[in-house]
Amino acid sequence: MKLRCQFRWIRWKSTCPGADELQRLTGLPLNRSNFQKILRILARHPELISEAFEVAQNLKLREGDFTIGISALGRLQLWQDACQLFNRMPHLHVNRGVISCSAAISACERSSPWREAVNFFQTILHLKIQRDIICYNSIISAYEKVGQWTHALSLFEEMSHVQLKQDIYTYNSSMSACVKGGQWQLALSLFEALPYVQIRPDVFSYSAAISACNSGQWWHAISLLEAMGHRKVVANVVTYNATINACAKGGEWQHALGLWEAMLVAKVAPNAATYSSTINACGPGGHWQSALSLLSRMTHSQVKQEVYPYNATISACEKAGQWLQALSLFEAMTHLRIQRTVVSYSATISACEKSGQWQLALNLFDQMSHVNVVQDVHSYSATISALEKGGQWEKALSMFERMPGAGIVQDVYCYNATISAYEKGGQWQQALSLFEAMPHRQVQPSLISYNTTISACQRTDHWQTALSLFEQMTTVQMVPDNTSYNAILDSTAISSSQLGGHIFQLRGHRSFDVPSYIDLHGLSEGAARLALRWWLSTAVADQLSLSQSWQGIIVTGYGKSRYFWHQSDPWICWFSFVRIVRLAGEFM
Repeated sequence: MKLRCQFRWIRWKSTCPGADELQRLTGLPLNRSNFQKILRILARHPELISEAFEVAQNLKLREGDFTIGISALGRLQLWQDACQLFNRMPHLHVNRGVISCSAAISACERSSPWREAVNFFQTILHLKIQRDIICYNSIISAYEKVGQWTHALSLFEEMSHVQLKQDIYTYNSSMSACVKGGQWQLALSLFEALPYVQIRPDVFSYSAAISACNSGQWWHAISLLEAMGHRKVVANVVTYNATINACAKGGEWQHALGLWEAMLVAKVAPNAATYSSTINACGPGGHWQSALSLLSRMTHSQVKQEVYPYNATISACEKAGQWLQALSLFEAMTHLRIQRTVVSYSATISACEKSGQWQLALNLFDQMSHVNVVQDVHSYSATISALEKGGQWEKALSMFERMPGAGIVQDVYCYNATISAYEKGGQWQQALSLFEAMPHRQVQPSLISYNTTISACQRTDHWQTALSLFEQMTTVQMVPDNTSYNAILDSTAISSSQLGGHIFQLRGHRSFDVPSYIDLHGLSEGAARLALRWWLSTAVADQLSLSQSWQGIIVTGYGKSRYFWHQSDPWICWFSFVRIVRLAGEFM
């Protein structure tokens, strides 16, 4: 019997050249006592781990062996190999237990699609293995990576029912899942619960809580960062980045810059994400010089040059109307070998659009297809808007009609830009037709959609249609703004009638009740006429009833709210009102 067994072992070994290869690589003979040591050494040769199990089939393999192998493959992000090794266990007559299942879930959670980790969790249920905290934490972490906050919280609550106490990792993963799922209230609630369950929050807890602070809670993010210092929790770059990002969302660019400087004082090295968030904070307020300064600091630091800070700086220049700076940064990316993305192109096109450089915007858009950058709805929208501002309504329409063929769904911004192009070209029927088509294509018209279409109809003397659209706004519960009133009151037929006076009163006239001063900035010619008539017939008339003399200031501005304003003289409008002083009290 012993001879037969020895003969079988010699025969098996001679037909498996992998055994010699393993011994040569590890310096250890393949036997039961050495096998786990061999597996740990093979972490440097992950392609041989699965082969090692095939070679060692006669060594009475144990669950611990597979756990070591699965964990090694998981650390190397070879989740598919880890899954295959886990599935091989029954074929090699080894029972799968909670330890190997936890290792497999962890391997999937690190680098695989989240459904793989979930499938392994279901495997544990099917095998009726008692789940431990490692299993729960791993699967919650898998849900967290894709923002599946409902599943994460369901498991979080289930732990209490199976008498497993949640630890700091459970809370941190659950908070992060809620943040990614947009459930910031739940994330902050979990953070606030930590003292009650006697768990001391760590840097990851604070980072998750700060990330949960939305644009209206930037102050709370800063207070959490300050609380870390009081509780002797050292903030890292992730914590600072989350706080800066909260300030950026809240438009607090000065606080964002202050936090960036505080990082340097605390000797926390900023990374590319830090620069991107801080530069993003500078953009909306028009602080493009600060954005450029930060980008310059980054280029002279040890931070790897990435596309995101450049995109953020181009966007900051675009918002400030600095199209030459934006274009210069865009071109510099090529020299620095930074791959330009669709965001880079869209932001630069938008900068050109705001400065009336429609030819350059169109060239950049066409360039995208030559460098294998796929245009998206934002690049189309920015280019259409550039063509609209350049009076190229036919080109704008052509680009708008190309979008479905490119597999891009036209959004409300694309519709608004195309309607505006029609308006500039005096094509009121096409503008109205496109406006009416929006609901049928599941696009909800916005306030800009109404204003632009009203303006298109009014400019071509189709004031009845414009008035109908204006009245329709109240039906769809949309509140007209100053632009809406300007557009409808610019119609001579309306502004010169009692209807115009009625609409003007709907707009509100509190800013025109001061007898010594009236500012007509932001008003169209028709709205300005009505405002001045109201002012003279009410506030000024009241003043004249008390005194024989009157002095007042009328600020007209430059008439930029008018179409073709550069061809008109805003002073003519003012001179035509001088005679109204004699007719005070006539209005309404």
